Amino acid sequence: MSTNIDNYRNEMKKHIGSLARLDNNLWKNINSRLYYEELPKYSIITKTEEVENHIYALMEGVVRLYYEFGKTEYTLRFNFPISFFSAYTSFISRQPSYMNIETLTPVKLFRMSFNECEELYSKFRLAETIRRKIVEHFYMQRELKEISIHTKTAEENYYDLFRQNPDVIHQVPLKHIASYLGITPESLSRIRSRQSKKI
Repeated sequence: MSTNIDNYRNEMKKHIGSLARLDNNLWKNINSRLYYEELPKYSIITKTEEVENHIYALMEGVVRLYYEFGKTEYTLRFNFPISFFSAYTSFISRQPSYMNIETLTPVKLFRMSFNECEELYSKFRLAETIRRKIVEHFYMQRELKEISIHTKTAEENYYDLFRQNPDVIHQVPLKHIASYLGITPESLSRIRSRQSKKI
């Protein structure tokens, strides 16, 4: 178990190092604040109307970010390894979250609390650079999805999702994929049927 966690920490170090120059002292301080956790399938990580207190780094598995309106769930995005996720608006504003985050598979992740992040930012200027890179990624994800929803067909968006994450069909229930695409499960079934004939 400890060997696997050490491997995840090394992967995390490489990932953060790809965002900004990472010296040993900063990594030591980041690493000491990374709490490792394993969660079963369909665990609720963040609930709507609760203040998000952590930022997460997903090492294995899939998570879904969604909000509820009435009795309907609307999937905003999926996260796959290795990536950061959080109900980030709540995290930075310290206001209740409008979204839920749940695991769709068993997951392995690291988390860091808001206060621990603030400690890093106050001690290391480079930590602020890393935060900026992570925030930029969050907003790029959001903007690209908004653009694709309005400029591409549901079939094109499905193909993009499948191309970027080939295992998505085996890991994510079809109803959640349909919700992410803004279509009904029946429409998604027709798209999948057409796609399978092209393969």
